[in-house]
This record gives sequence, C-alpha cells and structure tokens, in this order.
Amino acid sequence: MKMSNSIKYVFFSFVSLVGTGVAVYSQVPSTIDSIAIQKNITFLASDALAGRGSGSPGNDKAAQFIAGEFRKFHLRPVGTANRSSAAASPDGKGYFQPFTVPAGLSFGKNSLSVTGVDHKVRKFSASSVNATDLSSSGSVSGEIAYVGYGLFAEAANQDDYKGIDVKGKIVLLTIGPKIADPSQPLANAAKIRAKLITARDKGAVAILVTAATQEELSELPVNRGGADVGLPVLSVNSTTAKDIAHLSGLSSRDSEHLFDGKLSSRILTVNADVKTVV
Repeated sequence: MKMSNSIKYVFFSFVSLVGTGVAVYSQVPSTIDSIAIQKNITFLASDALAGRGSGSPGNDKAAQFIAGEFRKFHLRPVGTANRSSAAASPDGKGYFQPFTVPAGLSFGKNSLSVTGVDHKVRKFSASSVNATDLSSSGSVSGEIAYVGYGLFAEAANQDDYKGIDVKGKIVLLTIGPKIADPSQPLANAAKIRAKLITARDKGAVAILVTAATQEELSELPVNRGGADVGLPVLSVNSTTAKDIAHLSGLSSRDSEHLFDGKLSSRILTVNADVKTVV
C-alpha cells in the first residue's frame, strides 16, 4: 500500500504573506540589514539543520525559527499554531500550514507469468520483476505489445505505436534514448513518466519497462514518492525481456535489438499475467 507521512513543519513564506496583503508591520524597517539577512541564511543552510528534510528535526527547527522571525516583525498570523497535524485548519493563531505528502512505498508481492507459443507457462522469479513508484496496484492479463522506446512525439514525427493497437494489451518498452539537450523535440517524450502516460492513454492495461543494463533500469523511481500513472508498471531486467521474446518465437538475433530501438514495434504472440501490490 502507499504510505504517507505528515510534513509537520510547513510554514507560510514571506512572499505569500506579502503577496496576499496580509502582512502587517508595526514598524517598517527604514533600511535592509544585510548582516541580519546573512545571519539568517547561514543558520538555515547550516549543517545543524541537516538539509531540513520534510518532517525531520532540522525542518522543525527551521520552521520554528522562521515563525519566530515572523513574530518579531509582527506579521499577522493566518495559519495555525498546530504544526504537527495535517488536519489542522488555518485559524489565524499561528504561521504553520501542515499537509501530507507520500513519504515512501511499501511493496507487496509482485508477479509476472507468460504463456508462450508452445502454451507452456513461465513464471518469472520475484527478483527479476520489480514495481516502482510509478505503478499502481492491480492484476491484469493480456497480450504483450513491444513498442521499442515507446516514443510518441508529433513535433518530431516519431510514433513507436504506428501500425499497432495496444488497447487492452500489456506494453513492453525500453528505457532510452538518452537526450542531453532538453530543447530537442524528443526530449520530453523520452522521459519515463511521459512514456508510461502515452502507453496508458493509448489503452495499455499494464507496462513492462526494460533496459540493456541494471544501471539504466535504476532511472525508474523507487521510494522517492510522487503520483503513480494509474496502472501496473513492472521493471524487468534484460534477461527476462529476452526470455519473453524467445517465448514469443522471436529469434535470438532479433532479441538482441530489444534495447537499441532497431527492432520494429509488434504484437508478441504471448499472453502475460501481471500483478503489482504497491
């Protein structure tokens, strides 16, 4: 199941207070005290606060320090004094605004089994398939559709789904290609979340993501938080991807091109059962 923790020490910023017209000074400073500003920045950036991670003791110290500065300038509070509960509503008694964010995931038992052209069922080991932060929980079955890199970008005249219908199918795609220049037409389409959303929007019921190396697979986020894409997503290592290709009758030579974009998109003549517990 997905796990959430309260970010306990979130506070209103000076910018939001001033921008909404609720900041009230009893005394307006006639000059900017650069020494005081430097002192505040030094404290907030110090090792003593250990990076101020959400929900951490360092974040709590930073929040209390800034609340104290707000108080010193007699800013009108529009938040709550209860910094530890996300259910606390702004009552004008303090400067805090708690809320919740995903703080980690708890993965259950994920599984993948494939029925080959010989009608034999191959169950893959748990160590060869992994769920990610981008996956939702689910249990689905369907044909596997290989879509190369899984790119779709009209501006770049690139459509790896051309000629095949993936509706109701389990999409197998490869991480890549790496595009260093963000101004390139394919830069956004090559991002893993964009690929998964494209597959989902084209009707896929689940997605298998593979790569030639484990290092490339590490691009998939695990325990970093963030929203899932609304369907099961499993990462499968290169050996598992090749095994799936062989079960479909694909030659060893063609299987070597699963990861370099040289193998054309196609429906593989195998059915898979995918289960994710996130």
